[in-house]
Amino acid sequence: MPGLVAIPVPGHTRGSVVYLLDEHVLFAGDSLAWSMGEQDLVAFRDACWYSWRTLTASLAKLADYRFEWLLPGHGWPAHLAADEMNARLRALVIRMREGESARG
Repeated sequence: MPGLVAIPVPGHTRGSVVYLLDEHVLFAGDSLAWSMGEQDLVAFRDACWYSWRTLTASLAKLADYRFEWLLPGHGWPAHLAADEMNARLRALVIRMREGESARG
């Protein structure tokens, strides 16, 4: 489909992929979600079936893309300005890296 890009994001599973439509809508599957409680982007360490470190690296690379809508497989959909979504994604990656080093 024109405007649809498949982006590999291994981590949740070895073959995880997200789909970006027209640089606006990200279909994130189980790799990324919105938490209503935290009012922020989250990743689910307890449901990471392949590699947390690899998921962290994948989400860091995903920050090179722009999107405004997040449609996850679990959690809540979210809509933010693209710059705000990107800043929150980069902040999530930092939190993930900090948790990774704290847990060894």
